[in-house]
Amino acid sequence: MQIPLRKDNRGLGFLLAAGLILAGARTGYAQDVVPSGVGDSLPAANEAAPGELPAALSSFVYDNSTDADAREKYMHDDAEDGMTPFETFSHSWYQHDEIPEEEPSLFWKLGDGAAHILEGPLEPLTNLFGTIHDAEHFETHSHIDDHYREPIDIFPRVPLPIEWNEKYLGQEFLKQGVELPTGAVWRAGLWIFGTNRFAVQYRDEQLNGVNFNEIVNRLDMFAFLNLTGTEHLVVAYRPFDEETGRQLLPGREFTSYDIKNGVSLDGLNTNIQSLFFEGDIGEIFPYWDPYDFNLTDWRFSVGRQPMSFQRGIMMNEDLIDAVTLTRNTLNGGGNLNLRATAFFAWNNVTRIQPGNPNFTNANSDAKIYGMFTESDFAFNTLNIDFAYLEDQNVMGDMWSWGISSTQRLVGFENTYNTRFHVIGSYAPDGENGGAGTGTILFSQLSWTPHHSFDLIYLNSYWTIDQYTSLSRGPLMGGPLGDVGLLFASAAIGRFGPTIPNTTQSEAGAGLGYQMFYDDRRKQMIAEIGGKKSTTGVDDGQIGIFLRSQSAFGQHVILVIDALAAVRENRDGVSTGTRMEILYTF
Repeated sequence: MQIPLRKDNRGLGFLLAAGLILAGARTGYAQDVVPSGVGDSLPAANEAAPGELPAALSSFVYDNSTDADAREKYMHDDAEDGMTPFETFSHSWYQHDEIPEEEPSLFWKLGDGAAHILEGPLEPLTNLFGTIHDAEHFETHSHIDDHYREPIDIFPRVPLPIEWNEKYLGQEFLKQGVELPTGAVWRAGLWIFGTNRFAVQYRDEQLNGVNFNEIVNRLDMFAFLNLTGTEHLVVAYRPFDEETGRQLLPGREFTSYDIKNGVSLDGLNTNIQSLFFEGDIGEIFPYWDPYDFNLTDWRFSVGRQPMSFQRGIMMNEDLIDAVTLTRNTLNGGGNLNLRATAFFAWNNVTRIQPGNPNFTNANSDAKIYGMFTESDFAFNTLNIDFAYLEDQNVMGDMWSWGISSTQRLVGFENTYNTRFHVIGSYAPDGENGGAGTGTILFSQLSWTPHHSFDLIYLNSYWTIDQYTSLSRGPLMGGPLGDVGLLFASAAIGRFGPTIPNTTQSEAGAGLGYQMFYDDRRKQMIAEIGGKKSTTGVDDGQIGIFLRSQSAFGQHVILVIDALAAVRENRDGVSTGTRMEILYTF
């Protein structure tokens, strides 16, 4: 049957022609050994026995005088006259084993070699925790299947408890908006959602004598008034814990009951945790620049809001009164996108002592002025931040600065996610409990081993002298939370970091393995880490931390932690365990 090649099926004709060419390429040797242009002058190929070349082509293959240039280009140097077709084929120029192997540099020989050593414990850990969980390790596999599958809703929408006027991520006709005198059209939608954390926690702390077994609850509720894609009003409320400003271990008082000591705490309150408005000046006043040619796209936020800079090392507040002004999408000179934010905070600046992370002063009259930038380049993302803290009380003023770079390093065998920080503080009025002069060097390294979704991370830090953060919420712990689970606060109840978060002339590291099971519905993290003073003091600490997380349905996650730590020149082992039910709604 013939198919005419009309205008509407020329593509089909192309496919048929390509198929015939490919079929011809697989039925003989002519397309494999004859260079372009030579085959046109040869006679038609005759029938040949299996394993033999057609007679019309044999003279070209074996006779040097036929086309010496073509032979030199297409045949290997070791090919000799009189070779059989298969011997000639095995010496042809395009064989994969003739491609020279790339040799790694000495740097990546050492780097990838070290990564292989650190990957060693991963397989036994994966098998051990898989047996304990009675779960199947999640591994890579081909997604190509011979069977047709019906379309599925990959990300089913989970409705929020309250969705007024518009559904969150819903598919529906847009409601009629309200046009403001400025020309902006606002179409309001109210969404209410939150997270509840219920935990039972046990701690036997040999280092500072903190021993408890508590039942505690934390509820975070949010009301999000969505006016446009850029304008929002956010309200947050935490009714079961309140910030007191006292020297408590994490600095907030939770509604809880200590089973061991028979003590109950009442953290019930009606305080507003967050209340801020954010928007874009150019979108609120579109008549100023109807064709979007001028620089009117300035984003801003004002009110009580959480704030974090340099991954929480320089500053990490969950409640601070501040205003920000941001200019985005600036570029040039290799900078793909520059975002610059001017920052001013006038209330609820919480200062913390570097040598005593349990002490906080939430009643400070300090003010913070800062400029924070983020630049995207082809190789990395660069953050450069500066800030000045002005405080009239006994703690005094302080300067703070930070530089960080985030990038992926492509090794010979692996690709590594890396981030490096250099952050410093300077106390012009002299050092004291809340203002210090020092520097912290911080690095994070992680990678995914081949044929796996698991993650290995190695984080380290070195503090020189007395580094001090600008401001830290009492519940956020010290600036070393990103080192690993051993250094991070649980952010609920009195369960502080396993290894204290001090930043006075010391160095430390954390090595962790994150393993996934049952289609990533379960995960296990095993971590070891420690720290040591760089001033010769025998106060080194080392610990292990295990975490299991399991998802149930679309709303519930069960978290189980277990930890142990020891310290130089101290008897006993500090232990702890906790179980948490996290419910999102």
